[in-house]
Amino acid sequence: MLLDMAAVVLFAYLGRGAHEGGRSVTDVLEVALPFLLARLLVTVLVQHGSLRLWPGGVVAWLVTWAGGLGLRAALGDGTALPFVLVALGVLGALLLGWRAVWLMVARARRP
Repeated sequence: MLLDMAAVVLFAYLGRGAHEGGRSVTDVLEVALPFLLARLLVTVLVQHGSLRLWPGGVVAWLVTWAGGLGLRAALGDGTALPFVLVALGVLGALLLGWRAVWLMVARARRP
């Protein structure tokens, strides 16, 4: 879960720098907070296998993405189609990417 939270903060940090330039803690948390809250929901939905790509990683990715966007919309923040698509891709790459690396390392360590 901590790596997922770090991935969400990285997503927000990179996005703020690429578009608005504000990378203060407040600026980054403004973007990250809805997605972080949604990621907390994942801990309730996926209690076992959260390190695996399937189902844990995919559920973490999609619930974090959809929940984060839903919270942003409810708060009146932007949900423009380009942001929605970029969030889907970047969160997918980050949340599934570290799990894929974890899996490769674990398999390489097996005798």
